[in-house]
Amino acid sequence: MWIVSVVESVAETVALAQGLGLDPELLFEAVADGPLDMGYLRAKGRAMVDRNFEPSFSLRLAAKDARLVEESAGRRGMELPLLTAVRRQLDAGVDEHGDSDLSAAFLGVAPRQPA
Repeated sequence: MWIVSVVESVAETVALAQGLGLDPELLFEAVADGPLDMGYLRAKGRAMVDRNFEPSFSLRLAAKDARLVEESAGRRGMELPLLTAVRRQLDAGVDEHGDSDLSAAFLGVAPRQPA
């Protein structure tokens, strides 16, 4: 749950920066060497900025794992609204980008690139 939530948060943060015309490198600079700086943010964020989605863990498998966590919580009467939102975002990209790295979730929120 934590990993897919982090990746979706990074995707939306990078997309927002790009959509506002800001350099996403500012994100990495803002968190550098602080408590919010994580290797996973940098690795997946870099993949998003570079649009390099060579798989280390596929979007399809991440979506499946998110569904399994959501189902497990549901069997115990628990609702996890953040996970549900993230799972929907992951699922939305599976048909087109399922075999790409889970960082390809970024493509579901990324601003359109000029032609």
